[in-house]
Amino acid sequence: MSDSPIPPARWRRFLDFALRDGVRSDMADELDRLYRHRRASSGRRAADRWYRREVLAFVTLVPLASLGRTLARSIKWEGGMGDLGRDIRRAVRSLVREPGFTVMAVATLTLGIGANTVIFSVVDHVVLRPLPYADADRLVSVWEGAQRAEVEMIREDTRTLDRVAGYLETEGFNLTLTDGGVRVSGALIDAHLLPVLGVETAVGRGFTPEDVSRGSDDVALISHGFWMDRFGGDPSMIGQSIVVDGRALRMVGVLPAGFAFPSVGLDVYLPMVDDPSDLQLMWGRGGYQVIGRMAPDADPEQVRVDLLRTAERSRLENPFWTPNEGYRAQSPVVRLQDKLVGDVRGTLLVLLGAVGLVLLVACANVANLLLTRGLGRGRDVAVRTALGASRRRIIREHMIESMLLALTGCVAALVIAQWGLSVLVRFMPPEIPRTGAITLDLRVVAVGVGLAVVAGTLAGFLPAFKSSRADPGLVLREGGRGGSVSSARRRITSAMVVAQMAVAVVLVVGAGLLVRSLGQLNSVDPGFQSTGLTTARLTLVGSGYDDGPSRIAFLERVIERIESVPGVASASVANRVPFGDGWEAMATFIDGVTEDPNSLPVLERYRVLPGFTETLGLRVTAGRSITSADGPDSPLVAVVDQTAADRFWPGEDPVGRRIRWPWRGAEWVEVVGVVTGIAGRDLSTAREPTLYVPMQQTPGPDATVVVRASRADMALAAPLRATIRELDPRVPISSVAAMDDLIAESLARARWTTWLLGMFAVSTLLLGCIGVYGVVSYSVKERTKEIGVRVALGAPPERIRGQVLADGLRLSLPGAAIGVALAIPAARTLEGLLYGVSATDPVTFVAVPLLLLGAGVLAVFVPARRATRVDPVEALRSEA
Repeated sequence: MSDSPIPPARWRRFLDFALRDGVRSDMADELDRLYRHRRASSGRRAADRWYRREVLAFVTLVPLASLGRTLARSIKWEGGMGDLGRDIRRAVRSLVREPGFTVMAVATLTLGIGANTVIFSVVDHVVLRPLPYADADRLVSVWEGAQRAEVEMIREDTRTLDRVAGYLETEGFNLTLTDGGVRVSGALIDAHLLPVLGVETAVGRGFTPEDVSRGSDDVALISHGFWMDRFGGDPSMIGQSIVVDGRALRMVGVLPAGFAFPSVGLDVYLPMVDDPSDLQLMWGRGGYQVIGRMAPDADPEQVRVDLLRTAERSRLENPFWTPNEGYRAQSPVVRLQDKLVGDVRGTLLVLLGAVGLVLLVACANVANLLLTRGLGRGRDVAVRTALGASRRRIIREHMIESMLLALTGCVAALVIAQWGLSVLVRFMPPEIPRTGAITLDLRVVAVGVGLAVVAGTLAGFLPAFKSSRADPGLVLREGGRGGSVSSARRRITSAMVVAQMAVAVVLVVGAGLLVRSLGQLNSVDPGFQSTGLTTARLTLVGSGYDDGPSRIAFLERVIERIESVPGVASASVANRVPFGDGWEAMATFIDGVTEDPNSLPVLERYRVLPGFTETLGLRVTAGRSITSADGPDSPLVAVVDQTAADRFWPGEDPVGRRIRWPWRGAEWVEVVGVVTGIAGRDLSTAREPTLYVPMQQTPGPDATVVVRASRADMALAAPLRATIRELDPRVPISSVAAMDDLIAESLARARWTTWLLGMFAVSTLLLGCIGVYGVVSYSVKERTKEIGVRVALGAPPERIRGQVLADGLRLSLPGAAIGVALAIPAARTLEGLLYGVSATDPVTFVAVPLLLLGAGVLAVFVPARRATRVDPVEALRSEA
């Protein structure tokens, strides 16, 4: 057995440390045996993960079992379940008698538990849960932007991947119906995708290798939702035809319900065609994504190294151009879940941490309420203690009250969370994946209940402990007021309020930084006048316009008809528009600038009809723009933006310079003009070098009509849609949107994150102010006699008011100082979410403490006012 596989050493040591001597040997030996069996069947990595989970489970369950036995002995020692039932009934009656306190405590815990439940549900479904595929941890994303031929090379060469599949999420397909065409979303996939994911069709079959060969690609898969919506879930529709992009395709299968790969909401899947004889098909179109299922003993780094041989083969066999040595040497291989989640993980974890702080503040707030309430019940507890009630019994009664409050808050929180989650998901930015799976399921409910138990324990333990330690003789002599017990409790409640205010500063600083960042984004100049622009996206594939001349002729008719609509100032067409769907970039050889043909700059490219740059409102700074003279038989021309001019021809005139595309034999393109630059794909990214080429010379299937209204407030969506329908109802309009809406949508994630963190910050600040109010208000009530004496001796109201306000500042100032110190490192976690604002932005770090101090002063305004109205006669009489 000396060469038998052994579990991870550190986890084995951890198990030996956690288990007691009586069970350590037997338990460890049994886990070792099961580990060897797992490793033989599933591989080392899967066996290591299983062993780690088992060790954590044992280490967690053993202390819980011990705690359960201790509680059981406690209940039995105090008189059994009968006493427990009486304590619960006593707690219920006590809480009912004080509705104001009960409502405040339950509402506070509802806020904390509900917010945490909602955010945890999102984080759990998006980040924590494995993908819904078999052995999802073995799925990896291999290469992005691969050629079709490279997908096949990876499949042939790799030794660390059991299976390989390629896919390409398209901009959609045209579905022809009896009353015209509609746009449906979809993707191209190869025959191996479903087996790689371990997914089987719900009805029919998936693609076969024969389906993806050229000439046999007349089949389609449809999503379960599309099948139900379009065909009512009729199984007999399998084998029937649908017309997609002008071709009759036979539906061979329906994907299972909930299948959402590569993204949510895709309707139609077509085969990724394979034809080794077609070099343009195999090497001329990139953009394919490659995923694979790792061998049991492989890891992503081993896969990356393994694929270097494939990268070298691809480099040498590319018929159009030869990349540099080391091609794809640094291309990452990441787990599929990490790729799908992307940088959303950081945003969600920040929100989860923020909402966890809200819960801690809520618990501190309720603890303060319980401590303050305990002061009023001190005489009752002292009498019961004097009559023989044990400390254990007093603690248990207080903890039962705390747990009742927490569980009541939990019930209310789960009800509110169900509604809040639906609202939150509805407004989620589109880049957050797996949103369709986010629900308030049993796992999330269990976490909510667990949070309630934790909250009840945190909120109730300190008040229960302090109440049980009170000296009954001292309390009874002092009538349940004042004295050292009250002073000690005052110090505790003050400390908790300071902590609440410090946490509030941390969250408000974070929210303030995001608000400042969003303001900076909103002030970014997109480079053109967006107000008054309306866009409509068209796709001409399968609509009867199958060649370049027919497409250009149709689009020119569209422009002519739209410009005749009253209120339209100008119109044009491009393959895409800024901030819209789609993106096109081209590695470009620049004559006299680019020395290495294999290290080419990448320029964003727009294919446009005449008048596009003018309709956007771009200004020509040199040369000319694209005109109708730039036809298919004319010399190739391009217009560059100022960003490209400054980068590649600084201080020179770009007009007359030449560029060309990277493939062998590409013709030279003359630069005929320069226009002002526009923003990148969103406002947060730097402007990239951009060029505009005539659509007449480079036609394509996609077109976006852009129309400028003569008045900024004029609505053109309806006439624009109607005009295109009148010209040809077969042409589907996938979207009509105002340019301002497209820009706003690009900021959706920033707004969503800012709104949530801001809501948590405001809630925390409100809870902190409530804490300040409660402590100062009770202090005023406790000092009624002292204030009455001072009023009787002639103290002016403003002095009394100033002293009470000073009490509030004594709580707010330390909280602000501690909060600022904590906010500096905490703000650095937001650096990836900020734009144009540093994590130590002085405006935010000055404004937030001032806001906190102002809120603290407002919180004590009512107690201060009440203090100045104390009647000395009544105060002295009540203390007699």
